[in-house]
Order: sequence, then structure tokens, then C-alpha cells
Amino acid sequence: MNSQEIITIYRTQEFSELEKDFKYSVPDAAELVANFIHNEQPNLSSFWLKLDLVYGEYYVFKDEPYSYNLKIAKYNLTGVWFNAKTGEIKRVKNGKSVDVIMEPLKSFPFAKEYTFKEN
Repeated sequence: MNSQEIITIYRTQEFSELEKDFKYSVPDAAELVANFIHNEQPNLSSFWLKLDLVYGEYYVFKDEPYSYNLKIAKYNLTGVWFNAKTGEIKRVKNGKSVDVIMEPLKSFPFAKEYTFKEN
């Protein structure tokens, strides 16, 4: 398994260790991703960003509703990816699904609403 395939759940001990090697924190990355989305879709005045996991060195932010099924433990990687070491941002469409267990009451995502004033 290469480093790109390592999956780390947000707010776990493993995440805390991993984050020490990153240049960007989740809140800082989320601000940059929010601006990226606003530039991509200027008519969108308000949206939520959510982050459940890190894929390799990428924070995988969700800006659209999605579903996660604990029974089959499949998480789709479609979303806005932010490289926590380089600051690269890219939108990943039709992302593959990975097997990951996010238990209710043990997994607490980053979630924040972003609002932009109309020009």
C-alpha cells in the first residue's frame, strides 16, 4: 500500500500524528477550499464543507450531500481534495470508493458553513 492509499479518520489519534507533518491545518485548508469553490461557482452564496477523512496527504472535503453506509462501509472519495503538504486543490469527480468504518458517536467530522456576499 503506498502513502496515497492510507486512510486516516479525522479527529483520531492517527490523524493527530499525521497532521504534525502537514503544512496546512484543516481549518486553514477549509478556508482555501471555500475560496476555490466560490471562484468555481461564483453564484453559490452559501454552502457547507465537511471533512471525514484524509486520503494519503489529501484532505477530502465534501461540498455536496453524500451518503455513507456503515453496513457496507464504503466511502466515496468524490469531492474537493486539498494536499495538506503542498496546498494543491483539485476537484475529484467520480472518485473511487474506499472501505472505511466510521462509527457513529466515535467519528466527528469537520463541518462548517461558508457564506459569500454577492458582488
